[in-house]
Amino acid sequence: MIHMVYWALEELSRDFQALVIANDGDHFSVGANLMMVLLAAQEGEWDDLDATVRRFQSALMAMKYAPRPVVAAPFGMTLGGGLEVVLHSGRAQASAESYMVWWRWGSD
Repeated sequence: MIHMVYWALEELSRDFQALVIANDGDHFSVGANLMMVLLAAQEGEWDDLDATVRRFQSALMAMKYAPRPVVAAPFGMTLGGGLEVVLHSGRAQASAESYMVWWRWGSD
């Protein structure tokens, strides 16, 4: 996903007037694969987890400060990182049936 964001932003700066982030699945995004995160944590792969989170955040900031408009079109479930994509877009055009949730570990 991170590579797709950078590729899309590169294409945006060359050939397009705007970028619309959408898909044709059942949901916009149901977030990260938490089982992979859990396995990496159990294996003590903290540096890899940290690097992945930093790359994701860098991609989001590149999207936020893109030289041309970035629009997110969320629908269905938009969880965790999917919501972060929406929040870092310049604009959002949400479907009437959008369910956006972000949670923080340890929160009630």
